[in-house]
Amino acid sequence: MARRKIIVSLLLLSIGILCSCRTDRQNCASSLLSDGIVSSVVTNALAGKSKLPSSGGFDEFKPLSYMVRAGGPHSYVSLSKPPSSTPVSISFVKSTDDGLAFRLLNGEAHAILLWNVRVQIRSEGLGTDGFGWDTIYDDSPDGDKAEFRTGESGIFRVKKSRVTPWRICILYSTDWTDTGTFWGNCEVISEEFGEELLNFLSE
Repeated sequence: MARRKIIVSLLLLSIGILCSCRTDRQNCASSLLSDGIVSSVVTNALAGKSKLPSSGGFDEFKPLSYMVRAGGPHSYVSLSKPPSSTPVSISFVKSTDDGLAFRLLNGEAHAILLWNVRVQIRSEGLGTDGFGWDTIYDDSPDGDKAEFRTGESGIFRVKKSRVTPWRICILYSTDWTDTGTFWGNCEVISEEFGEELLNFLSE
């Protein structure tokens, strides 16, 4: 079930990316709608006037002006709010045979769907997203589950990086209406890890 929800979210994300690459977004939305691919909600979103059902003070989905590359080399994701404002947190737990284990804690007032995990190292240039970090790992979450209810936590794993400094970035969508439909994209960025953690893991 969790993997199915991730696939659905990625399909919706791909539609948004396809339309963002065209100069006439409304015509793109109309074309997709005529093919039966997207609903009127997605059409309005592409036209820049989408309003979702109000729930918990969430009235409109307003992407930020910048994007991150995640889910593939040509996949760019708009963020719903700055990483510093999200109540979701991630923290290092331990090293395992399958990689490094991190704990996610959902501090949102609604359920969330974790759908992407990236490992990044400092870049000598602009980096993958233009913020000075190179993505060296980009994939679906490797964990026991992808959906987290309010206040719930869980473990996911990533591959070890021998290059320092490095950090973990995750992307999740939120069930704003508590109906099992996840909207928007939020990013959480871990603290930077350096030689101290590598020395600890090698002991």
